[in-house]
Amino acid sequence: MQKRFQQSYRERETGVGILAQGFGVTSSVHGPEAHGQSEGVKVRAYLDTDTYRFFQRLWLTVDLTIDPGVHVYARPIPEGYIPLSMAVAPIAGLVAGAPSWPTPQPGRVEGLNEEFFAYEGQLRVTLPVTLTEEGDDQTLAVIVRYQACSATDCFLPSTVRIELPLKAADHVERPRRH
Repeated sequence: MQKRFQQSYRERETGVGILAQGFGVTSSVHGPEAHGQSEGVKVRAYLDTDTYRFFQRLWLTVDLTIDPGVHVYARPIPEGYIPLSMAVAPIAGLVAGAPSWPTPQPGRVEGLNEEFFAYEGQLRVTLPVTLTEEGDDQTLAVIVRYQACSATDCFLPSTVRIELPLKAADHVERPRRH
């Protein structure tokens, strides 16, 4: 059994968020989903619901699929390299928590005296977001930045911007009863 506490008594998680974050249960039902990609990496992002109420904690999930033989850099990293980062564009009343990163793998480029950490294959990053003000429908813009490299070449740094629509719960149209 796990107890979950929030900073404010007003903040609540969605049912899907409680199952995923508290019990590790992955639901096939979730909110809006969008995709983006650049050379060597595919990005998929989604929210745990398609509606929000103010002070409801939502979970943003970003899945990256990195092509075989390619890696993206993680932190800590030597100066001059671009590590994987994720941010949510500012919206009035939006509070975005820290991303939950998987553990990267240590690496080394043959011939260079630098060690680094990197991600390969598939990885999932989650991040809590809370809208602290009542409002209208919103668009949550997720910005994923990275530099992908193979054993012999590095691609130009990439920024993938994904937009996820989010409806204000009070504005959701419900069927009328006659």
